[in-house]
Amino acid sequence: MKAYQISTPGAATELKLVETKLPPMGENGILVKNLLFTINHCDILKRKGIHKTKLPAILGYEAIGEIQKVGSQVKGQGFEPGGLVVYCTAPGGGYAEYNVVHQDQCITVETGDIEMLASCFSKAITAHYLLRRTIKTRPGQYILVHGAAGGLGHILIQVAKFYQLNVIATVLNDTQAAFVKSLGCKHIINNSTQDFVQECLKLTDNIGVDIVYDLLGGEYLNKSMKCLNYFGLLASCGDILGRPLKLNLTLADEKCLFLTRPRLEVYKAPRLELILSANEVFTMLDKKVIKPGAIRYEFNQVPEVHQLMENFETLGSQFVRI
Repeated sequence: MKAYQISTPGAATELKLVETKLPPMGENGILVKNLLFTINHCDILKRKGIHKTKLPAILGYEAIGEIQKVGSQVKGQGFEPGGLVVYCTAPGGGYAEYNVVHQDQCITVETGDIEMLASCFSKAITAHYLLRRTIKTRPGQYILVHGAAGGLGHILIQVAKFYQLNVIATVLNDTQAAFVKSLGCKHIINNSTQDFVQECLKLTDNIGVDIVYDLLGGEYLNKSMKCLNYFGLLASCGDILGRPLKLNLTLADEKCLFLTRPRLEVYKAPRLELILSANEVFTMLDKKVIKPGAIRYEFNQVPEVHQLMENFETLGSQFVRI
């Protein structure tokens, strides 16, 4: 099979298209012929060696495809050859023609707009757990979303609006601002010309927000604590800009803040939890609560997409057709 593989951490050029063997089945495995896979920022962090992975590696934890074969212990749940499944918590293997995925990580899907599902599934699942599991948000609360124009950010905004939250979004430039505005977000801070701490406090009458969802990392983490109300929560959800060299917990002391580092594969490790969230996502898609902004690429463009995302030259989600 054809697959993109990395043998050495580094630039997007380290992604090499190779011929390799099919992965071993395993009694609980499902052999999936990947039709579409999503490129996520976590993949870039693994490629660069910021998030560790065993090398050589085939990246990609999210894809949708057709069942080819099932292991001897795969029973029930509609896993039949020819059926479609989506997965978003696999340890890797998405950037390939075929992948073997544990049955507990697969969700059956009906035929329909699989491109829309491929473009937003993991983001919608993540948005759901961030707003309903990491903390149970309440209507009227204020949240601050960093990286609002990205794959997760633009979905998180839409789900938050559905849950009747007041969203303040930060972006990096005017193009991103226009994109986020098109999603119906009223409060947008352009970090290239504005100070998000000052603007956030201004928008909340100097009280601060209840929750910060930091999808960027780096210097944003410490600064975000200054935006929170007493007993507020800072959810550090991404390291796109790197990890802070030093976390200033004095800022957390002053207002008794909470800090968490949520991870999709941990929250959705229980099979039942994955099913419950998937059902919520399917319902929101049916109701058109979520309208993904996405661009489809071809299999030979994977290194190019990595570079575009790394340069912040994309909006919304990026997915690939095999």
